[in-house]
Amino acid sequence: PASWPLAIATCVLFTGGYAGMAALLRGPLRFDAAFTRMRDVSIFAGLALVAALVVALAYVGLYRAAFGIPQDDAWHSVVEFWIGDLIGLIVTTPFLLAFTQRTATPARGTWWETTLQALAIVGALAVVFGSGLGQELKLFYLLFLPLVWVALRRGLAGTTAAVVMMQIGVIAAVEFGAHSAGTVLDFQVLMLAVALTGLFLAAAVEERLAAER
Repeated sequence: PASWPLAIATCVLFTGGYAGMAALLRGPLRFDAAFTRMRDVSIFAGLALVAALVVALAYVGLYRAAFGIPQDDAWHSVVEFWIGDLIGLIVTTPFLLAFTQRTATPARGTWWETTLQALAIVGALAVVFGSGLGQELKLFYLLFLPLVWVALRRGLAGTTAAVVMMQIGVIAAVEFGAHSAGTVLDFQVLMLAVALTGLFLAAAVEERLAAER
């Protein structure tokens, strides 16, 4: 349990760290929040990786200084915290920006295709976590199949929504599946790969459509 000064310090750390990331994106890096170019996805992903690592190091460092956490435990905590924050940034931020900027390419396809895509995501999650095969980590790559379909047909907005849907499904499966902490970290790393693949593919689709127009 943290004292009030430590709790306040961590809140200031989070706010300052990610506000600094936002300032860099909006300022010298000239980031376009519409995510319609590969350049913007690369800048966002690279900066998110660095910012989450800096925040994780500082956060765990504060607790280590306050409570004398052993170095091995501290480094393990840094990795877990880093990956956790990073997947949160990569999954949530593009989704929110895609639906607030409203500059991305309009969605293509029909309502029934959207329904089939959602069912494909649910089906892939069911196979990964509900098939009873006991090899969730090996089957996790099935999630790439509906993601590619959505990215090619729905662009950025559809892709970010699909990634959020997958992340919610993974969190639910982990919560109710009694997985170990190490396995949860493995799932987070795989979900990070899925989310980044979707972002880059959606940006490539947006660039191609812009060139065609």
